[in-house]
Amino acid sequence: MISIIQLGKSFYGFHERLKLAKDRVFIPLVKILPNKVTPNHITLFRFLINLGWAPFALFQPNLNQVFIFFLVYFLDLYDGAVARFKNEISKFGKYFDALSDRVNFAILFILFLGLNQEKFITLKLLLLFEIISSILIFIESFEKKPRLCYIRFISQVVIETVLWLGLIYQFGHFQNWQFF
Repeated sequence: MISIIQLGKSFYGFHERLKLAKDRVFIPLVKILPNKVTPNHITLFRFLINLGWAPFALFQPNLNQVFIFFLVYFLDLYDGAVARFKNEISKFGKYFDALSDRVNFAILFILFLGLNQEKFITLKLLLLFEIISSILIFIESFEKKPRLCYIRFISQVVIETVLWLGLIYQFGHFQNWQFF
């Protein structure tokens, strides 16, 4: 019988191979980046964009703000490619990047909650899961053996998939979609 840790390692390895394939697309952009700019600078820039965006998502939600999510997501893909291409991967960068990702998704869910007058319980669950994931990332950063990251990775794949499917179903229900 396969353990959750072994399953997590397997998914994690597949995820790493996908990242390397994606990085090839970013090589031209990485090459034009000044040498002084590190992947952590890009992550910090993403984090600051999120901090600036958060009040607007919370108090003045607008569907056009989804563009900000995709801009930050693009920068997330870019900083990872820069880290791997320049061989500037660090433990701090790994956890700062993951935390920034969780913040970006949490703000997106806050935006969706505001746009939908908070009627979707699934969005609230997704937001709660992002908060829990952020706490786990923080705890992981102090671990000597990265076992927790495999469990978190599996939980993100399974739980987020189920919650996203639930959100689609719930949204479709409010829009009177016929599923079956």
